[in-house]
Amino acid sequence: MNVNSSNSITIKKSSASVKNPYGQDYDELVFQSNSIGVHPFYLGIEDDGNAHGVFIFNSNAQEVTLGPAPHLVYRTIGGQLEIFFFPGPTPEQVIQQYQQVIGTPFMPSYWALGFHSWGDFGNYTNYLHQQGMHVMLITDPAIEVDYPSFQRGLQQNASFIEWPRQDMVPQSIQNQYPLVNGTKIMLGVVWPDKHVAFPDFLDPTAQTNQWWVNEFATFRQTVAIDGIWIDMNEPSNFNTQFYNSNSTTKGKYPSQDLSCPISGPDSEYDTPPYLTWSGYYNGPHVS
Repeated sequence: MNVNSSNSITIKKSSASVKNPYGQDYDELVFQSNSIGVHPFYLGIEDDGNAHGVFIFNSNAQEVTLGPAPHLVYRTIGGQLEIFFFPGPTPEQVIQQYQQVIGTPFMPSYWALGFHSWGDFGNYTNYLHQQGMHVMLITDPAIEVDYPSFQRGLQQNASFIEWPRQDMVPQSIQNQYPLVNGTKIMLGVVWPDKHVAFPDFLDPTAQTNQWWVNEFATFRQTVAIDGIWIDMNEPSNFNTQFYNSNSTTKGKYPSQDLSCPISGPDSEYDTPPYLTWSGYYNGPHVS
């Protein structure tokens, strides 16, 4: 099973191997180190050209063991066992049948598929508008916790993902940033050079959403963008639970990664009774 830059999956006839498709963001697009999003689905093509597909609808930690073709073993630590089989018989029909279950992709505007550039965004955007073109920028929700944007969020009572209890907060990270020192706000590592906080867009008061809207309105006064590429809109964090030294992002981002308890009563979901391959690869062996 291989994965390329478009996150597509190919199962090859090869010797036994274990793959762990779990949605932990990581810059090596191979399943042993996980990728941003996961669809537990495969498309198989037989020697006679007929195709079929299988979608395993489960969001729990899982792994697929590939043995000598034509078989695989699927394991998961929990959740529902809801399996869809798509008979095809052509590859195109398999995908059409699959999309009847999960829905079709959003079709972006034609102009949103084009040119990419860097520079003085404000003046450059105005120049492109004069040429009859549009501008769309990529936006990530994780906010560096020493940014003015984050400070405005706190002032406007925006909510951010927090640890359940104060005693679970890693103070060695929290104490580095005055704006979060003494809070339960969970700090992670994504693209910025320092730790980030994750807005809680399920905030029932809607104050988080209003702050987010205000930030875009403020930014658009400087750069008159026409659209937004919403990146990483699902909860995502670099190097979650990496206890070994195999990460290729070490040295690129803050050295202290987001890690969850691996012992005691709070470790139930990170040390399940039946460890997946990722549990052995990315963490200490748990007896």
